[in-house]
Order: sequence, then C-alpha cells, then structure tokens
Amino acid sequence: MCALNTVPFVLRNFEKKQNDYSGVAQVATAVWPEEPTTASELALDDKHRKPDRIHGRVVAELNGQIIAFGVYGKLETSPRSREFFFNALVHPDHQCQGIGKAIYSYIIGALSQYKPSVLTTDTRENQTDAVRFLKMRGFEIVQRRPVLRLNVKSFDSARISSGKVHDKRQKITVSTLSELMLDVPDWKHRCWDLDWEIVQDIPSPDAPARSTFESYALHFDNSDFTPQSWFIALQGDEWVGMSIIDTNPSTPDVFYTSVTGVRRGFRRRGIAMALKLHGIEHVRALGGQFIETDNDENSPMLNLNLTLGFERGPAILEFRKTFSAADP
Repeated sequence: MCALNTVPFVLRNFEKKQNDYSGVAQVATAVWPEEPTTASELALDDKHRKPDRIHGRVVAELNGQIIAFGVYGKLETSPRSREFFFNALVHPDHQCQGIGKAIYSYIIGALSQYKPSVLTTDTRENQTDAVRFLKMRGFEIVQRRPVLRLNVKSFDSARISSGKVHDKRQKITVSTLSELMLDVPDWKHRCWDLDWEIVQDIPSPDAPARSTFESYALHFDNSDFTPQSWFIALQGDEWVGMSIIDTNPSTPDVFYTSVTGVRRGFRRRGIAMALKLHGIEHVRALGGQFIETDNDENSPMLNLNLTLGFERGPAILEFRKTFSAADP
C-alpha cells in the first residue's frame, strides 16, 4: 500500500508537440514495459481521430518533466450514449504522491459538462495499487481477460494436428489478405462484415455497437497495416474466418493476435485452430519469438489458446463506475 508523499507537480493540458508525445510515451512504457508505447503511435492515433470526437489528455510535470498523464474520451463502441473512458498513469518513480488522485479529479471535472452515465477504465491485476485506487472510488470489475503468451520458437506443431485435419476435410483454404486484395474488389467490406459477425460473439460486458465502415476502414490507412499478417479462412468464395497478427515496432520479437474468429455456421470444425496455426508459422518465419493475446476468462478461445500452449499472465481487469443523475 502507498504511503502518501506529495511533491509540487503541475497539471496542464497536453499539447500536440513532440516533447509531450515523447513524455507521455515514456510514462506509459515505464508503467507497462511489456506493452511499449511510442510517440509516433500516439501522434498517429490523434491524426486519425475524427475532429468531432470527445477526447482529451492532461499531463503532470515536475521540474519541466512529464511524470504522469491522464486520457479520457467518449467510448464510441458503447451502446450507451453517455459512456466515457479514462486512464491515468503515473511513472513508478512518482507514484503515491497524490498525482493520480489529482489527475482523476481533473478528468471528472472535464467530463462533467457531458453528464456521463458510465465511466470505464482498465488495469492489470498485478497493479495492486491501481486496483485499490479504482475500488476506493466506486469502480467495479466487469470483465477479466487473462493475458496469454506463446513461445513460437519452442512450439511443437506436431502435437497439434486436429486443426489441419479439419481444415482439409472441410475443404477450407486459408489465404492472406494481401493475396485476396489482388482479386477481390470489395475486400474492405468483406473484412468489415466478417469482423462484425465475429465481434458480436466475443464475450463482453455489453453487446457491441457496430462501427461505421468509414471508421473501420481507417485500419487500412495505418502505416502498421500488414495485410500479409491477416489470415482469412474460405470455403469456396465465402469468407468464413479471420485471424489478425499485429506488430509493435518497439518489441520486434513480440507479435499480437488482436482477433481470431469464425462465422457461426462454420464453428467447431477446427477452422479457428487452423487459422491459429497459420499465424504461428507466420510469426516463426518472420523470426519472432512470442505471440501475445488476451481472452475473456469464460471464452472458448481461451481454452483453444491454452491447448496450443499459451501461458497465462496477469489478467486485464475492466472496471466500470455508474453515475447517478446528480453525479459526477
């Protein structure tokens, strides 16, 4: 537990300048070294964000150096019109100094004009001070997602055969999106439709809200879009499953599975396993060492990943606080 020791920090609004992007990235990486953040990633997110979206950042400085920051905004994927998100990260060297409390109060004040009904955030279960901080302010855990990691260099594909057997028996083929882009004019819409059917069945505290095609298509404009790492399962010309492998330039030997799923009518045929195996071989061919992902603790995909040999790490905890009409 923290022993409070305040310091003369200063809160100010974030400025879209290199120094602020770098300072925020350094704090985020110090708090989450397993998920490094770069200034260029933050700047790119801001560039692609629609101007009319509610979004803000605040930074805490000590002697001219950013030692903490907060971020907040409208949760666009929520079915509730007044649901917002926030996060507050304090550099480990400056925690327990009242900075997180000050940032939280600032964010609550900034959001008061929008009369939020729900505020969400997340942390990891091994961040015990953060968990305590949120619970003391009325936040409750609404989802637990264990983080999983697979060492692809030591992965033995010979002991996993069912996925490839089913793959062939059902006449399912797997292609990369880079291959399909050459012959399928409406590939963007197909990705959007397939993603929507998959997302609807991923365990979540709420039913998802579908993003617009224009919003979804922004994925394809990002500099980190790698269609050769998108694996599509097909039966004939029908797109029936998808698995996406993402990269982070800050951790070149660690890859991330952001989504894997299969259309409802094609499940329990080994297609998801086949997609996973293609992804593992792809990462191995690129010289990667690890694949990371996370799944809801009640998700069938969690069991599939454990079968493949993924190992559990500390879970991501999603928190939610509901406000009364008189709050915040």
